[in-house]
Amino acid sequence: MPPPTGSHPSVLITGANRGIGFETAKKLAAKNWQVIATARSASFPPAARAALEALNPETEFLSLDICDQESIQATADYLGQRQAPLDLLINNAGIFLDHGSSILELSEHDLTRTLNTNTLGPLRLTRALIPCLKHSSRALVINLSSAAGSLSGMKDWSPAYSLSKTALNAITRQLAAALAPDNIAVCALSPGWVKTDMGGTDAPRSVEEAARRIIQLLETAPTELNGRFIRDGDDHPW
Repeated sequence: MPPPTGSHPSVLITGANRGIGFETAKKLAAKNWQVIATARSASFPPAARAALEALNPETEFLSLDICDQESIQATADYLGQRQAPLDLLINNAGIFLDHGSSILELSEHDLTRTLNTNTLGPLRLTRALIPCLKHSSRALVINLSSAAGSLSGMKDWSPAYSLSKTALNAITRQLAAALAPDNIAVCALSPGWVKTDMGGTDAPRSVEEAARRIIQLLETAPTELNGRFIRDGDDHPW
């Protein structure tokens, strides 16, 4: 997604304080993107803030809780006041509460909390930021999904997480159809099993590789990504 002549594209990333979100923010800041890095915590980690500011002093840091409509609306209002385009939204923030559990043991609390964060959070934020995305001529929304959400290979593994990503994939398809007339593309991306606080140390992929997969998507026209579920550059079964 090359920027328009004489301007810098903008991106908002949720969960940008660590892991895939942070690494993606670094890569885009280094490419002179206007990065809006968000995290649920009111205070962005000093080391992460310093690293992003060193790459691009214009990086912004916002407190954003995707489970709190007031927090989301405050972010939308802040961005809306500037009347500047938002070219890219990366719905990266998520939780993983039920590693190794079975659907026969899954608590309603864990299921509800996971769906609220991983599924409804991206939906809330995307809808709130539509006016900002409409200001861009090449807007793209990337929902960080997972192969665990694919129905074709689903088994009884971490049901809350898996179901939340299946539902996120469905939301991706719905938003892709609804927003296409406004030239806003929406896709889902599975970054693979990644070494993060969520993925653990046994994961085979680094956060650098996962972030690189996101950056590679930006080389494709948003309209060609709309409504797709992508893993390693190819379409993944829903």
